[in-house]
Amino acid sequence: MRTKKNLLIASVSVLLGGVVLPTGLSVYAAEIDKDTVTDSTTSTEGNDSITVEDDEFDADFDTYIQEIIFNDDVVVPEVETEDDDTLLTEEEQNEIINSIVTEVQDTTPVNTTVRGGIQTRAAAGLMAKLAAKYGTVWLKKTAPKFLYKKISFLIGKKISQAKFVQIFGRIINLATGTAMEQALAKSFRSLGISSKLANSAASIIVTGLFLLV
Repeated sequence: MRTKKNLLIASVSVLLGGVVLPTGLSVYAAEIDKDTVTDSTTSTEGNDSITVEDDEFDADFDTYIQEIIFNDDVVVPEVETEDDDTLLTEEEQNEIINSIVTEVQDTTPVNTTVRGGIQTRAAAGLMAKLAAKYGTVWLKKTAPKFLYKKISFLIGKKISQAKFVQIFGRIINLATGTAMEQALAKSFRSLGISSKLANSAASIIVTGLFLLV
């Protein structure tokens, strides 16, 4: 059942929750709630875009997150919070990445007839290869929820699984792995996650995905 969100329509540039917003951008109030609605989301970046579907979709949030990701005029300042106490060491981060790879490889059937030449451009090619190897259902439905569980202790106080699934749906066809990681981190920061935790979570996700190909 859809929940009405309280939006602030910015008629001039404003500073809200640490995010500098350009004129005309609709944004959420400082506290993004975790209520859910029903629908699906599609990423349209790239020639062979991949659709991410979920039962919990918020059209207003989708508009917001697209502005954060694709509008270079939206500046999300880097901040530090008390949550930085959760910051991982390199060894701990690698352990999570390894667990992502191991668990997917141990539990997800692989298509042994994967054909080459699907796409070769970085992140877009990565996602196409993952879809070919593990299946589009896994990539669209299972992967984002699985990844969220792996990094929820870093971002879960501010970002629900439903919100993460929508963010994932908007970044998976970006042109490069670096762009994907930066877009993830920027999205997380815009929702109140500290810079250090946002960067760590984004790095875990992108590195884990690349190691799965």
